[in-house]
Amino acid sequence: MPTTSPLEITEILSHLTIFVPKSSLLSCALVSKSWYHAFNPIIWHDIVLDKKHPDPPLAIQCHRHHVKEFKIDCKKATQGYINLRFPNLASLEIEAEQESPDVTELIMQHTAITRLSIIYLDPDPKSMFWEKLLGLYNLKDLTIMFMRIDNKDIDTFWNLCTRLERLQFTRLRIPIRKSLPSQEFSHINKLLMLNFRQEEIPVLLEFMRRCPNLSFFFWDAREADNKIFISRFAQMIAEKTWPNLRHLRTLFSEVTHDNLSMITRGMQRIETIDICCSSHSLGQNLLGYLQQHFSSLTILNLRSNNSISISSVAQEILSSCPLLERLSAPPLDTIAVVNGEPWVSLRLKSLSLNFSLPPATINQVQPLLLDRLSKLTRLQELYLWNVGAFGCLSELDPKNTINLRLESGLDKLATLWSLRIIDLRDTMQRMGEQEMDWILNHWPNLNKVGGKLNAWEPDVDKTLKERLKIRGISV
Repeated sequence: MPTTSPLEITEILSHLTIFVPKSSLLSCALVSKSWYHAFNPIIWHDIVLDKKHPDPPLAIQCHRHHVKEFKIDCKKATQGYINLRFPNLASLEIEAEQESPDVTELIMQHTAITRLSIIYLDPDPKSMFWEKLLGLYNLKDLTIMFMRIDNKDIDTFWNLCTRLERLQFTRLRIPIRKSLPSQEFSHINKLLMLNFRQEEIPVLLEFMRRCPNLSFFFWDAREADNKIFISRFAQMIAEKTWPNLRHLRTLFSEVTHDNLSMITRGMQRIETIDICCSSHSLGQNLLGYLQQHFSSLTILNLRSNNSISISSVAQEILSSCPLLERLSAPPLDTIAVVNGEPWVSLRLKSLSLNFSLPPATINQVQPLLLDRLSKLTRLQELYLWNVGAFGCLSELDPKNTINLRLESGLDKLATLWSLRIIDLRDTMQRMGEQEMDWILNHWPNLNKVGGKLNAWEPDVDKTLKERLKIRGISV
């Protein structure tokens, strides 16, 4: 009966680069012809040129048909790299301070690309740069960062956007007095608008209204009046402007509880909500805002400039959201979280919480918390740090945070064999050699550890981290 080699299984090959560095795959490719043919497409899939290099090695020329993604900083690239041609290229990212015939030629020699990122480029007004981009007939994904579009080119730019499915712009300066063309941008379903100005808000809101099939929106209005933007945006959601909107994310723009209420009631189905909370009352109302979306919620990330608490609803979230994969929230009272119904969020892959363990009950509460964590067998990232939003220390006492010692129940977490990242920043850990032996034996996929492993004994902490480095685990 014929057998299938693991090297013929696409799913296995696609996950190799997560756990195996390319330098190791290069060595593997020398083992045999079958390994060579299996690993070469992975090794040469993407090329990143962000440092000064000599002319391209012959190996890149020989394997250029495998290259699907190419990222180049033209300030650091030699002419040999700019002249490279990749017949199967799908994604091109270019960083250049000014347009040159070589940069434009590099783009137009890869007209089959579906994704293009342009950073810092200042096109020559006489070059018809945007008109030439209309020749990229397969382009679906465009990212523009730190650029300016003048009146002469803005209509061409909007025309290009009618083809796109994903558009991202960061600090893009557009004419504010020129109205939009009449067409809709019905193909755009993912939109990311970052660092726009106050005077650009009316044009951008009108542009968003012309994107009826929007499903993902990410914005940052730190350079504008966020209150004006978010209140109008919330009103447009309430008007059912985007019936397919499922994913909502913001960076530093705060969302008040009134606007959040309007947004969550207006969206038919929320899968992702990643926001900065501004109101202390938000924690009390959060359950009411999100309850109708518990069955669909997959990512919940709440950040705050203040110490709001969602302890009263965290247990409800963890015991009511079966599809939840990522959860990040402000400080929690652990007693409120471990009591009550069992957690059903067993699909969690990333958990970021500040657990507060009252000193009087720490010996009783921590085992209950570790029992709950042990059920999250798909967990890949665990952040138990004692840091508030934006890097500010929270009000939690580090001595009252979770303590990962074998005598305190660390061995309960043996089920987390998929764990790749654990971060214990600003917690007062007191690990020793026994704990390190246990970690290295039970978390085989671990590749990053954050924070001090022994905050009381610097020499021990240094020794433990050296052991991690020897295993190739970053600290």
